[in-house]
Amino acid sequence: MAINHNKATVHITSPYDDKILELNTKLNNTYVAYGKLGVSKIQLQADQDTNAMGYNKANAVSRTISKSSRLYKNSSWDLVDAESEADFSINELKENELPNELKGKSKKEIKSYISKKREERETLKSSISELNLLRRDYLKENTPRTHNGLESAMLNAIKSQAKKKNYNWK
Repeated sequence: MAINHNKATVHITSPYDDKILELNTKLNNTYVAYGKLGVSKIQLQADQDTNAMGYNKANAVSRTISKSSRLYKNSSWDLVDAESEADFSINELKENELPNELKGKSKKEIKSYISKKREERETLKSSISELNLLRRDYLKENTPRTHNGLESAMLNAIKSQAKKKNYNWK
């Protein structure tokens, strides 16, 4: 198999990309860093967003979509994610583990703040998901049909082997 490793990947931008990236910025504002890891992890998240954007817009959009999925959890440093865990209790939080905006607040005020951030996050995730569906449809319709070198090479190899074993490829 010969695959052209010098061929550049083509990224198609959609009219939804900028809005998704705008929602990513708002999504980042729903994270409430706490504990020893909080500040460094929220900075790492921002650094990874910057790295993704530095590669290209499509990569940054993909990262945003991934961050808006149910699989993206940060319970070890984000109070919004942590609060939904069964073994987490706001009553066990120490004052020095809280971010500045929650220091000196009552447990009720902290719960209310987290609840507000959760609602905001869920609304943003839903919006990102809706835009992603539109984006996927747009990309499907506007992506030029080209031969993917690796995919073509793999399919040709599989078809060749299947033919030798009298399998039909339909």
